[in-house]
Amino acid sequence: MDKALLLHSVLLAFLWLMLAGAYASIGPPSFAVNHELKNCQVFYLGDECTICSLPQGWIYIGDPLFAECPQGYTELQPQAILPECSKLKAGFCCSLANTGSNGDCNDLVVNPALEKCAFVETVDGCENLPAGWKFPDFNAEWNGLCPLGFKWINEVVECQPLNWRDDIEVVDNNPLYMAIVLVAMVFALLVVKKPRPWKFK
Repeated sequence: MDKALLLHSVLLAFLWLMLAGAYASIGPPSFAVNHELKNCQVFYLGDECTICSLPQGWIYIGDPLFAECPQGYTELQPQAILPECSKLKAGFCCSLANTGSNGDCNDLVVNPALEKCAFVETVDGCENLPAGWKFPDFNAEWNGLCPLGFKWINEVVECQPLNWRDDIEVVDNNPLYMAIVLVAMVFALLVVKKPRPWKFK
């Protein structure tokens, strides 16, 4: 490892130690090697809200402070090749108070009146939220996240597409169904109006 890269790695590791002590959410740097490409590189594998893994063909060999690139291999700049990452769908990862990266917040909904935040099962096809619930605004105050001071609820907010009653309406508007209902109503009226053979004295 040349001096410039060593100094860079030392500074980054020192920064990580400081931030980890303050927030305990940032993952440590990892030194990895790719024997097929004969390359080495420092990777940063995310935090509590972004789960990352080394790309295919790369193998973790240790901490950047102590690991050495094998002789004859080329050491790349940190993050020259990015790791494979996925976002975590969790409340603390979708709050403005989060000190790390944002998680998977596509399904986030908020209730400003109750100052509550929650998730729907999926935002796809979700057009009919319960009263008071809405998708967060993408403005300077909210930035698409759960605002400061709002509380998270554990329950998933139920959401239905706008056409969720189509199956019922199809039955209600069926001509045969309407005819049967009409005949039943007429029969009921005739039974009610039929003279009684007895009289109370």
